[in-house]
Formats: sequence, C-alpha cells, structure tokens
Amino acid sequence: AELDRITGGRGVNYILDTTGVPAVLSGLAKALAVRGVLATVGSAPAGTEVPFEIGLSLPKGWTFKTIIQGSSVSQNFIPRLVELWS
Repeated sequence: AELDRITGGRGVNYILDTTGVPAVLSGLAKALAVRGVLATVGSAPAGTEVPFEIGLSLPKGWTFKTIIQGSSVSQNFIPRLVELWS
C-alpha cells in the first residue's frame, strides 16, 4: 500500500534484494513497475525455487537478474583480487 502511494500505483523501477528468500522475492516482483528490474545478490541454498506468478506478470515485462561478484567474470576477477591482495 505504501509503495502504491509513493509511486502513484506505477510500481518500482528497480529493486535490489539481499535476502534470497523466496517469499520476499515473490513479494518484491509484485511491486515492480512495467519493465521493472528485480535483481538479487542474496544467497539461497542450492535447489531453492522462487514462485513467480506469470499470468499477471507477463504484461509488465519485468526482468529478474541474479548478480554474483558484481556480475564480473569470476575466472578474471578472482585472480585479480588475489593479485591485488599480494
């Protein structure tokens, strides 16, 4: 209700999740604006599934993105971090 008030019912353009909790992610997806982006850096155990309701989500055209290590290429990023630490 508060997000509807703040956004005039349009929803939020960008949401960054830090929890990785399926119920939280599902709720956040509902708060997205048309073409909104939901990104998560939250860690969940392997095999964790997040239920997204497709029927009402489809007209919004929103995006779900996972981010790991700042979306870097880990084969390059990890050796560089080690190099900087040395």
